[in-house]
Amino acid sequence: MKLYIDDTRCLPEGYDILARTYDAAQAILITGRVTEVSFDHDLGDPHPMKNGYELAKWMVCQVMNGRMKLPACRVHSANPVGAENIRKYLIGYEKNFSEGEG
Repeated sequence: MKLYIDDTRCLPEGYDILARTYDAAQAILITGRVTEVSFDHDLGDPHPMKNGYELAKWMVCQVMNGRMKLPACRVHSANPVGAENIRKYLIGYEKNFSEGEG
């Protein structure tokens, strides 16, 4: 299943499910059925820790603890700083920790 995480955009063609919030995305990701995820950074939640970057960190923690497999990841956020933070975090994980998995 392909997950698109965004608080304002519509579900684009090629994706199966849309999560508008951090919590909704967590609930979908933890099922283990997500094969690809596309991140937005700003999720419209007033809580500052409920954004795409924090969600990516949570997801990697779940992967490292064996609770889920890392899906293919993309970032579509219009927030350039937030998007770059998500990309760098995911690249850092893949570069430093994913070797030997699978």
